[in-house]
Amino acid sequence: MKQALLAKRKKFEMNTKATIKITNEKLDSVWKTYQEQRQNLYLKYAQQFQTLFREWDLDMKKAQEQEEKLAVSISLSFKMSLLYQSLN
Repeated sequence: MKQALLAKRKKFEMNTKATIKITNEKLDSVWKTYQEQRQNLYLKYAQQFQTLFREWDLDMKKAQEQEEKLAVSISLSFKMSLLYQSLN
């Protein structure tokens, strides 16, 4: 009787350890997958942000160029107007 109880206890302990081991392996796998997905999401976000920032920077440079051209154009127009008025 005692031997049978010891055998059942031993089998229960082995089953419990095996279940815990499998559960830990599954948790490790899920955790690694989560970390990989998180890293991929971060990389995609960083790439999108870099692209957006480059486009914004180019747009700002174009806007500055247009502003400079407009300032030159207005200045020339004003000078031409003054010259025209002085001739008349």
